[in-house]
Amino acid sequence: MPRPISRSLFTLLSLLVSLSAFALDEQEELVFFDKLMGDGLNELASAEMESFLQRNPQHPERSELLWKLEHCYLTLGRPISAIERARAFRAAAPDDPRACEALYLAAHAGAQAGLLDDASSLLEILLSEHAACVHHGDAVLLSARIARAKEDRAAAHQLLGWLIDHSSDREILGRALYERAELRAEEDAESARPDYLALKSNMSDHPLAGFASLSLARLEQQNGHPDRALAELEWLLARFDQRDLVGPALGPKEDWLESIGRPLHAAEALNDLRSQIPQRAGAVELMP
Repeated sequence: MPRPISRSLFTLLSLLVSLSAFALDEQEELVFFDKLMGDGLNELASAEMESFLQRNPQHPERSELLWKLEHCYLTLGRPISAIERARAFRAAAPDDPRACEALYLAAHAGAQAGLLDDASSLLEILLSEHAACVHHGDAVLLSARIARAKEDRAAAHQLLGWLIDHSSDREILGRALYERAELRAEEDAESARPDYLALKSNMSDHPLAGFASLSLARLEQQNGHPDRALAELEWLLARFDQRDLVGPALGPKEDWLESIGRPLHAAEALNDLRSQIPQRAGAVELMP
């Protein structure tokens, strides 16, 4: 995100920009706004565009300016303003193919900022009015996450289940399987097994397949099956090498080998852990 300019500098630049824009006709102003955005001066650009819309509320380029304003506010990290402009853009140009993207981007920013009700309302509009939108699956997944954050577990289950039954996007489908498994595990660890297995078995190349395997390993260990747990870890370590999986896998592997009387193998696992992550304390901190 671009570094925000100081208030004093903003005031000075605003004055200079306003003086520059004073001599421009409307079309030249529109080009000037693009120039400001292109130079990364989104705060100035947004202020000038807001002023232009106040002076020209029915201008033919109103929807275009609202689109640009939303993106300025997203870049500036101002989700409330982005949400307001996304709503205004959708109202001004409901048939514009970008309305779906405007709603999704604002909803995503709102959810990240904890504006869950605002994000939910935007997603409801998106899902009801833009069934063919490229962001449709992402919107359902985000809706499920918001429902879970609001402790509406039934809605989260329903949304994730819909994705699992209907999505043809492997990336989204894998995430839906993993997140439903995690949701189920909060109530009953064993009930999460089918989704973890489906993700691991049917989408072994998915970024979350390793995490599904790690969860299955822990489940097998909890159920008193250390050999099965170790087999899961071996499967994981043979396919994934990212730090956030290797540490959580190698740490338990050493402990589980030692617990079943295989100290030499445990020592090998510890050496592997030290070679992958120099200090074991650092690896343990990575465990979820």
